Amino acid sequence: MSENEDAILRHAEIIIEAMALGQAMMAGDIQEARFRARLIATTADIAGLDDVGRAAGRVVDLLGRGSTAPTPGYGQAIEALSVAIG
Repeated sequence: MSENEDAILRHAEIIIEAMALGQAMMAGDIQEARFRARLIATTADIAGLDDVGRAAGRVVDLLGRGSTAPTPGYGQAIEALSVAIG
């Protein structure tokens, strides 16, 4: 696989995970949304997509961990992630 094909596949994977993140949020499944946000952050970091990685990291931070409630502003962070993926 060429480097360009690999980059395209990673970007497609990020888009698919972002869609799953949105669906999880709409379903009220914060644990799934946290999982998807971490996948996006990791994939973006591996792909060298710094803006996407930072935006996903912000979502991860605001969604929190474990049984804690998400921090206010997570909706705007998810929107910013969407723009970064753009």
